[in-house]
Amino acid sequence: MDQPSFLNKTRLVWGPSRRGHAWLLVVVLCAGCSVAPVEETRSFSKAFAAVDGASQPLLDDLALAERRQGRENAEIRAKRDTYQGACKGIIWAKVDATSGYIEGFCVEDAPYFSELGDPPATQAFRHGVRLIGDYSEVLLFLAEGRNLDETSAQVQALGQNIAALASVASGPGAAAGLTAVLGALDPIIRDAAQRRNIDEMKRLVLSGAPLLKKLIESLRAAAPEVFNTLIFQSVKGVTSPEALDNKTVAKGNLDRIAAYRAAVSNYVMLLKELEISFDQLVMAFQQPRSAVSLATIAERSGRLSANAEAWRKVYSTLRAGGSQ
Repeated sequence: MDQPSFLNKTRLVWGPSRRGHAWLLVVVLCAGCSVAPVEETRSFSKAFAAVDGASQPLLDDLALAERRQGRENAEIRAKRDTYQGACKGIIWAKVDATSGYIEGFCVEDAPYFSELGDPPATQAFRHGVRLIGDYSEVLLFLAEGRNLDETSAQVQALGQNIAALASVASGPGAAAGLTAVLGALDPIIRDAAQRRNIDEMKRLVLSGAPLLKKLIESLRAAAPEVFNTLIFQSVKGVTSPEALDNKTVAKGNLDRIAAYRAAVSNYVMLLKELEISFDQLVMAFQQPRSAVSLATIAERSGRLSANAEAWRKVYSTLRAGGSQ
């Protein structure tokens, strides 16, 4: 006797108890379907929001420290007459033995003297952190099955943010380490935004995941520059005549250096946890969802959120004591 066809099999299922067995047909039809990891993506987005929120006060302090350091470096260049290029010839105009001013205006120094926005390195670090959040938002749109136009607009916005960050991160210093990552990621995301197919868009966005991981690694690698900028004034304070004559002043500066070392270390560890959580999220997208993946990501994301909140509280205590 011939084996029944798929249609005949379906008819057998839809026999006298077809309501009770209707789910069997759904299982047969969806056996090869992959389930978008919606809950995993929401867990990661929530954890990222906690890390981002906890990082902002540190980056605020970094902006103040970078601006102060930039101003002092400008004075040093003027006093030593070492300005180059378009700024060559700008010198220090001495008023008396203890005061003076920079004679001339160097456009390149404007971010350090301006009170608007962040100076260059801080701007790159802050936008770099937020770019991870922008990417997770795109993943959430894809996981939730938003309509094509809405998802395409979100991917396009991500591409614009990548291009904006690339222009900021192209300067000197550790922030420039982001440039290669952004240069490789930009065309991938721009291509994804132009696709009129959700599956192809998802494939392209996920192909950029290794570069997002490198972005997180680059932010961690920039920690020494962040730390050195934050302690710049305190290091000077330790060796100042006032500190040499007053142990209380010296101790205050030393305590601040130690506190910033702990703060930046916490920042580095949170970024590492974020990187691991991101890896697990990408795996959840690439493989059919399982209870293990959801439980693992939820547990790690919950721990990451708790650690970020704990760090935020500790750091607020440091700031209450004076950041510089």
